[in-house]
Amino acid sequence: MEKDLNRVLARFHLEKELQLSADVEKTVKDLCCIKKSLEDMHKTIAAVDNKLSVAQARVDDIQTSVQAISLANPLSKLPYAEGASWDIGKICQEGTRESILAEIVEFVRGFQGEGTARIFCLTGAPGAGKTAIAHSISKICHDAGWLATSFFYNREDSTRAPKLFSTIIHDLAARYQKFKVSVGQAIEQDPSLASASLTQHFYKLILPFSHQIPQDKPIVIVLDALDEGYSDVLMEILVKGVSSLRGGFKFVVTARNVAQMQEFLREPHVHHKAFGHSHQSNMEDVGMVVQRELSKVALKKGLSGTGWPTKDQEMLMKEKSGGLMIWVITVCHFLSQPESLDPRGELEALLEKTSLDSLGAEEQMDLLYVTILKQWNWFKKGFTEAYKQVMGTILVSKIPMSESAIQSLYSGKSKITMLLSLLRPLLVQSEGDQSIQILHQSLHDFLASRAHLVNEWKNFAIDEKVHHQILVLRTITVLNTELTSATPGTGYTHQNGEMPKFPERIIPEHLRYACKFWMEHLKVVQEPNQELIDVLSFFLEHKFVLWLELSACMWQIVEIEPLIKWIDMCPSPIQLQKYLNSSQHSQAFLSISGHLGINGYLPQSLLAAQYSFNTLKLGATAGLSEAFQSASANVLCQLSTAQGKMGMRKDALEAVKEAVAMQREIAKENPAAFNADLALSLGNLSNRLSEMGLRDEALQAIREAVAMQRGLANGNPAAFKADLARSLGNLSNRLSDIGAGDEALQTIREAVAMQRELANGNPVAFNAGLALSLGNLSNRLSEMGLRDEALQAIREAVAMQRELANGKPAAFKADLTRSLGNLSTCFSEMGLRDEALQTIREAVAMRRELAKENPAAFNADLALSLGNLSNRLSDVGARDEALQAIREAVHMYRGLSESFAAAFSQNLADSLCKLSYLLSEMEEAEEALQSVEEAVQIFRDIAATLPNAFHKNAAWAKQRLSFLKSNL
Repeated sequence: MEKDLNRVLARFHLEKELQLSADVEKTVKDLCCIKKSLEDMHKTIAAVDNKLSVAQARVDDIQTSVQAISLANPLSKLPYAEGASWDIGKICQEGTRESILAEIVEFVRGFQGEGTARIFCLTGAPGAGKTAIAHSISKICHDAGWLATSFFYNREDSTRAPKLFSTIIHDLAARYQKFKVSVGQAIEQDPSLASASLTQHFYKLILPFSHQIPQDKPIVIVLDALDEGYSDVLMEILVKGVSSLRGGFKFVVTARNVAQMQEFLREPHVHHKAFGHSHQSNMEDVGMVVQRELSKVALKKGLSGTGWPTKDQEMLMKEKSGGLMIWVITVCHFLSQPESLDPRGELEALLEKTSLDSLGAEEQMDLLYVTILKQWNWFKKGFTEAYKQVMGTILVSKIPMSESAIQSLYSGKSKITMLLSLLRPLLVQSEGDQSIQILHQSLHDFLASRAHLVNEWKNFAIDEKVHHQILVLRTITVLNTELTSATPGTGYTHQNGEMPKFPERIIPEHLRYACKFWMEHLKVVQEPNQELIDVLSFFLEHKFVLWLELSACMWQIVEIEPLIKWIDMCPSPIQLQKYLNSSQHSQAFLSISGHLGINGYLPQSLLAAQYSFNTLKLGATAGLSEAFQSASANVLCQLSTAQGKMGMRKDALEAVKEAVAMQREIAKENPAAFNADLALSLGNLSNRLSEMGLRDEALQAIREAVAMQRGLANGNPAAFKADLARSLGNLSNRLSDIGAGDEALQTIREAVAMQRELANGNPVAFNAGLALSLGNLSNRLSEMGLRDEALQAIREAVAMQRELANGKPAAFKADLTRSLGNLSTCFSEMGLRDEALQTIREAVAMRRELAKENPAAFNADLALSLGNLSNRLSDVGARDEALQAIREAVHMYRGLSESFAAAFSQNLADSLCKLSYLLSEMEEAEEALQSVEEAVQIFRDIAATLPNAFHKNAAWAKQRLSFLKSNL
């Protein structure tokens, strides 16, 4: 029996083992299946990742293409007022305002009548519905193909008003190609126009080209709430400039009937229409709006079909509105909020509290706002403080901000999220960026002004000065805590790097706001508290340079005059002046001046250089110290460079003379420490003297610099040989100017030999300098008639610069284009006309590309290459094309000369001489005479200002003028 039991047990264990084995096998199979599934899933994910990478690459390509297109369009640099256009959701309700809309349309249709008014100005009380009428007339004109621009001013957005005419320019350019081309060319010639004033935009970019817009139909421009965008400059343009526009321009303007607009309303080209909101026809319109808006409330609150509202309630609401559309809209906006649990009872209560007495528009709206505001629990602890914080911020902010930006400004301590649900009846929030602003301008006027006059309303009142102080405190605090060396757009002033470029959106909204507007809020503060003084002191001492770097690279903002004036008026200015006027800040301005100059922002570069000098000078504690004088001299040299680029030649010369005098003084006492800087300043002095036509003095200055640098290079060749080589190139140019060809050639040969030696040891550091010296050598050889050797030198330079530009196009492409111009000239002198033409075409194409990206920096170079292209085309008999090229060059120089006459008037005169010659060759004698007459007059003007200056074409122009006159 025991044996049987053992057999049974053995069989049992065997079966279990077999079962276990089967289970294990099944488990292994399952695991294999899972593994295969995971592998398949991994492959799928990899495929998706690959597709996402491809998609992202395509997105990046599209973004790059869009950016390239934007850069290629000169108008892209003009600011555009986003969100200022008409909105179909804000037009008048169908069947309302028919009479006034018909009157405006009739006015617009009369665009061809002689002596007809250009401006239809509709004035009326706040809240009467003028803005809805403006939206409606915009839609009507848009549908008819008449609308050019609609521009809705908004006092809550301080950045909008200055963009009026630039926005009009954009909109006109989008419709009329000829206008777009002309405006684009004007901006290419004078890039400063893109960021210019209202006056410049109108008189330089709209008025001169208005004749290019078709005159077969009206061109309508709608301006809403003109009183909110009022400025003396704008009114002067509307009074005097608009009547000079060519074509069928018609302006439709709405505004409050405020005192400062009375003179404008009396102008003969202005048709004034006073809109009576309490007239019977308007009251009927209001009744229709009441019916529609209350029906929307009933639908939203689930009250449709309940008999609410009644006809009597609608009639009573119409009567109590006093004809103010905004009154009706505000009531219904209030009733529609989620917090409105009993709209029937709340409407009844509102109507009971509203008097039927005849009230003015302001009083009517004030009482409505009071009724709504009283709904809240003002006795709850902390409520009033929270309300004032949020509403105060919304009222005084310079542009509308989103909820998250306001929350971030207050470091997450704002109660805006809680308050918004209560304030929502009085606010609107955009669908796009979710920016928050008040429902109507009348609310701003009530809270900031009239609420202060009634004791029981003072809880609602907002003291704008107090909240400007709060906002300046919050914005500077944000800068102090969040602006670091890791912030994009910072650090480049002390790292010798390029000024970075990146999309504005990379910087968080609240930090952008703080950077752009902290000074605007500071201007309003008249009695700063100690907390503000403390945070401003910390900012000036630790964060000012970071702010300056970011502001300069993103918005070219270097203007700190409001800050300087505010500190001077401050009760305790000495501490703040000490922090502001520091050598560190001077150095930052100095570096930024150089960066802005390289990028073509010449006025801003000059301003930064002036601030650099002023902050250093005002911050000096020991004005005669060596360190101070050395720093001052360096700043004066940069100031001189910036002034020279602006054509301020006399000022530039005086600045560098002062720098040299300072450095001579300290170099006498300590030559080992300061001779190097003195030598560099002498080189700058030589350039400035040369620009003034003082050739002998220029030569003397550079000879002294070279002698000094020889001594320095003998003692320390590694440190000073490169500077000596550059100065030798400068000396060669000055010798060439006075006709000392042999010595000029010998000098540049020495410079090239030095540069070769340096480049052999460190090609990355010195190949660029060698290439420039080779170009200089080519010029000297050509002047001496050594054409084969000149061609060989410039070919070597071009080859080197092509390699450099392939690696770093931003740094070396401009140098390559200059050398290509020289190579073209060498080909021409050798009789290789086809090669010369092909080469200068390449140079022009490159410079067009550079000028599209940065017209301010490269337009002058492009104009120069166009002149050379004209010469090469003329050499091969392509006179028509040659004439076209020199006309373009003249056109560009004319624009440059209008902005910077001292810098470019000689170039304009030289180009006019070339134009006159070509016109004579093509037997266009009358235009040839006009061109050379203009050139002669320009040369005379230059001679009157710079009597020592030499202009090789001046004598030719006089002879040509005499010849053409005698042959007419």
